[in-house]
Amino acid sequence: MALPKYITRTILLLSLVSLLNDISSELMLPILPLFMAQMGAAPALMGFIEGLAEIISAAMKWLSGTWSDDAKVRKPFVLFGYGISGIGKGLLGITTGWVGVLASRSIDRFGKGLRTPARDAMLADNCTSQTRGAVYGFHRSADTLGAVLGPLLAITLMGYAFTFQQIFLVGVIPSAIGLFCLFFLKENKTADGEAFSLRITNPFAFYKKASAHYKKLLLVFGLFALFNASDLFIILRLKENGIADKTCIYYYLFFNIILSLTAYPVGIIADKMQKKYLLIIGLFLFALTYFLMAVGNQAWVFIAAYCLYGLYYAFTDGVSKALIVNTCNPEHKASALGMFSMVQSILYMGAGIIAGLLWQIDKGVTALLVSAAVAGLCGLLFLVWHNPNKH
Repeated sequence: MALPKYITRTILLLSLVSLLNDISSELMLPILPLFMAQMGAAPALMGFIEGLAEIISAAMKWLSGTWSDDAKVRKPFVLFGYGISGIGKGLLGITTGWVGVLASRSIDRFGKGLRTPARDAMLADNCTSQTRGAVYGFHRSADTLGAVLGPLLAITLMGYAFTFQQIFLVGVIPSAIGLFCLFFLKENKTADGEAFSLRITNPFAFYKKASAHYKKLLLVFGLFALFNASDLFIILRLKENGIADKTCIYYYLFFNIILSLTAYPVGIIADKMQKKYLLIIGLFLFALTYFLMAVGNQAWVFIAAYCLYGLYYAFTDGVSKALIVNTCNPEHKASALGMFSMVQSILYMGAGIIAGLLWQIDKGVTALLVSAAVAGLCGLLFLVWHNPNKH
């Protein structure tokens, strides 16, 4: 079946690279909390490591977004970002303590922060506002297909008695292949690049000239991010209920299959209706997911929760980026996306620490219920504040 015309060579190549990178990342991610639990690391320490890594990612996101817009180029930031992330992932294969995990995650997130605003802006550069939801949805589906293949590979390697560290080293291979593919990426310049320097600017400079609609989006998603801890915690919740390591990965695999199958169709739907309603549905799906994870202790409840979690991502990830881009001037796309990601990443650190501390109370029940309640509140706020006449 032929792809739609709006799926250009650049979009297809960026999606392929994301697929390969996610094979690498998602091979490692479901194993990481199991690896750290093996070390004896407490949930609060896991939350701190993920939170600090997100702070580093946040700093790079606002810098990268500004630099990319100033230079009017995207490819160098995408290329170096993926390369640095690959180095960080490789460190997991040789570390033996939590300090090494912290270094690995920090370097990986540094690379992610460097590439993300430029990559998302490059996707936006290669489509129109009428096809933006579909393009972001297509990219997300490809990205998540990698997140399906990654855990499958991890399960296969575990079946052959590979250690966690050996699996981490295998995960570097698809990341390296994706980096090679980026050399075939062509820059789609909309204007001649100007001389610029890698300067440190006020991270909130864009906020002063942003639209009121953008600021409302930032506030609601910021509140949500403050109580949306890392996905590592819902994997840890399975382990708290006595589920075996390999079975935990199967649940995570199921979540990614749901997301991969639904992200692109939801993106297409988003271009045909007000994106507001899809985001509200997504936030309530998140609330229901975390409620089920908190109160459930049976396999069918966890299966339902992971299914809903995949739908939550499908309804919010690409749609939120499309909304953000549609609220700003075309020349500020990377800055808008960078600041949006920066604020979320900063608050994710707080979320990781909050979740880690609350986790100690009752093995995650309170932490998950608090996240569910805040997600529901954000859904209501979005319903009240979002401008129904636009986007």
